[in-house]
Amino acid sequence: MPPLPPPGGAHVLVAHFPIALLLCAPALVVLALLVPKLRRGIALAALAVMAMGATGAVVAAGTGEEAAAEARDTAAGRDAASLIHEHEEAGERTRTAFLVLFGLYGGLQLFPVLRKREFGRKADLILHGVFLLLYAVGCLQLAHTAHLGGRLVHERGVHAPVAGK
Repeated sequence: MPPLPPPGGAHVLVAHFPIALLLCAPALVVLALLVPKLRRGIALAALAVMAMGATGAVVAAGTGEEAAAEARDTAAGRDAASLIHEHEEAGERTRTAFLVLFGLYGGLQLFPVLRKREFGRKADLILHGVFLLLYAVGCLQLAHTAHLGGRLVHERGVHAPVAGK
């Protein structure tokens, strides 16, 4: 069995999954609005994808802190210290944004169930439209965070250790 990477090396392995999941979730939200007969199921699928993505963002932020600490012990990491810090801060904002967005969408789905009455079509579209606009801001933050990570690797030569010790 191959050795497990050190905690910082796991960042490389886990960071890409939440990116994909979180960027796909709004398509499910829109699909839920467009297919009324399957709406509840598709909305629950969107919520599940957001949950997995937000959980992945928490794990990615945690392993990113380890990777940053390990990178600071290398020459490339010392030279890119400010960019590492910027990427860390952006990762924390991204993690928080998607945890909040997951909670908002969960509330948007749970509220009509609790009050035993669906939103009217106009209110539903407005609420989902506002949610999707907020989600778009989260996606821009996610893209910025990913871009900073890409710059660390491809411009500055900072790499997390992936081999076990």
